[in-house]
Amino acid sequence: MRSFLLLNICFFSASIINAQTSEPSTIAARFETDITFDGKLDDKAWESISHISNFTQRELKFGEPATEKTEVAILYDRLALYIGVWCYQKQNTITGKFLQRDFDYTQDDNFQIVLSTLNDKRNAYLFIINPNAARADLQINGDNDNIDWNGVWDAKTTITDSGWFAEIRIPFNTLQFKKDSVQIWAINFERNIRVKKEQDRWQGWSRDYSFENLSYTGRLVGINNIGYAKHFELKPYLLSGFEKNKNERVNFPFKIGADLNVNVTPTLKLNITANTDFAQVEADRVQTNLTRFDLYYPEKREFFLEGFNNFQIYLGNNNQLFYTRKIGLEQFQPVPILGGVRLFGKAGKNTIGFLTLETGHQDSVAATNNTVFRYKYDLGTQSYIGGMVTSHINQQSANQVYCVDGNYTTSNFLKNKNLIVSGLIAESVDNYKPKNN
Repeated sequence: MRSFLLLNICFFSASIINAQTSEPSTIAARFETDITFDGKLDDKAWESISHISNFTQRELKFGEPATEKTEVAILYDRLALYIGVWCYQKQNTITGKFLQRDFDYTQDDNFQIVLSTLNDKRNAYLFIINPNAARADLQINGDNDNIDWNGVWDAKTTITDSGWFAEIRIPFNTLQFKKDSVQIWAINFERNIRVKKEQDRWQGWSRDYSFENLSYTGRLVGINNIGYAKHFELKPYLLSGFEKNKNERVNFPFKIGADLNVNVTPTLKLNITANTDFAQVEADRVQTNLTRFDLYYPEKREFFLEGFNNFQIYLGNNNQLFYTRKIGLEQFQPVPILGGVRLFGKAGKNTIGFLTLETGHQDSVAATNNTVFRYKYDLGTQSYIGGMVTSHINQQSANQVYCVDGNYTTSNFLKNKNLIVSGLIAESVDNYKPKNN
C-alpha cells in the first residue's frame, strides 16, 4: 500500500487585466441555406452580413491596433457552422509553407479560432489554419490540452494580391453543446503575421494569458434551433491475409471487429469497441531518454483520443494516475484488446469519464481488466473538486488507486493577480497473487 500527496501553488502577476475587451465584443451568426463552400467568400451571404474587425496587437506593440486589417463573419445552416476570414496583406509577404494536417503553425502565418460551445470558461475547441488551408486542432480542457484530437471539419483558402481569405466549415456533430433552443457560445480569434512577428487578437490580448485561456473571450450569438440528433458512427473492419512458412501448412489469419460511437446527449458520448484494431495508428516519434525518469509517449490510438482529458489529473509535469498507453501492453509485450466501453462528457457542472476494457490472454500473460472512473465538479468559474478510481486486475495481480483532487483558480486575487492552488491525495493498493505450480 502506497499513499502520496502532491500540492502545487502558482502565483503570478497579471497587472494588465483592464481593457481586455474591445467593442464590439459580440459577433452574430446568421442562418443561411445557400452557402458555397469554396474559400472565395464572394457569395451574397458573406457580403451582406456584418463583419467584425476590431483586432488589437499582443505583439509587437502591445495594445495598439493591428497593422493589417482582419475581418470575420459567421454563417450557419442546419448541419454546420461557417466562419469567413479576410486576412488583408500584400501577397509577397504571406508565409505559408505547410500543407499537412496538424502542421507546425508556429512557422506560418495563421488564423486561430477558440470556440467554447459549453461557455463554461473551462472547455473549448481550438481550430487553426494557414494560407494553404492546412489545418491543426486540439481540445482545450483547463490546464491540460488534448493536442492529439482530430475533429471532423474543413477549410478552404484563396490567396490574392489583397491577402489571403478563408472559409471554415465545422459540422455541429463535431461539437458538444447544450440542448438549448438559443445557443450562446464563447469565441475568440487570433491572427499571426510572421513577416512582422505580429500577433493580433479580437479579445483578451494580455501577454499574461495564452490564447487557450478562456477568461477573456467574446460572445457568439444568433445560433438558434439547430436541433440535436442522436448521431452514431459504426466503423467495422475485416482483416485477412495469407501466410506460408516452410514445411508448414498454409495459414489464413482472420480478424473482425468494430467500433460504435453514440452521442447519448449533446454533451455525453459513448464508445463501444470489440476486437479493437490499431493497425492504422500513427507511429511514435523516437525519443532519447537521458534522465532517470520514464518517457511518456502521447496517445495516438483513435479510441482513446476524443475526450482524453476527461480521464486526466494534471498538476504539471507527469503527475499521471492513469496512462492509457499501458492498456494493451502487459509485461512489456502487446496483448489484444477484446472489447470495452467508454462514456465521457459533461452534464451540468459534472464532468465524468468512465472506461472499462478487457485484454486477452497472451502466452504467459493473463487476461486483464482495466477500469477507470474520473469525476469533477465545477466550483465557481474556474475551480473544481474531483476524484478518480482506477483498477487493474487479473489472475496474477490486482492494483487499485483511489484519489481526491481539487483546484482553486482565480484571476482576481488582490484585484489584479492570478492565483492557482491545486493538490491531490491518493492511495495505491497492490495485491499479488501467487502463481499455481
